[in-house]
Amino acid sequence: MVKDKKDVLIRILALGLIILLSVLVYILIVGPIIKNNQSSIYDSGYNQGQGDFLRAMISQIQNQGFVNIPLNQNQSLVLIPYTPQQTQNQ
Repeated sequence: MVKDKKDVLIRILALGLIILLSVLVYILIVGPIIKNNQSSIYDSGYNQGQGDFLRAMISQIQNQGFVNIPLNQNQSLVLIPYTPQQTQNQ
């Protein structure tokens, strides 16, 4: 009878140890890998959107000569290409 109680106690402790070790492995190894992968996917999407926006602005400046970016109801930002004046050396 005492041997059965010890055997059950050992099995319960072993199961608890396995559960704790699996949680520790997930927190220290698997979690950071998943988070790093999500971060790189987010960064690549952000960089793609930023590149698309800049290409669209440059294309519109080349086609229309300006870009009008509305900031709120009463304000807007107008971008035009800058061409510096050439000074003549005499």
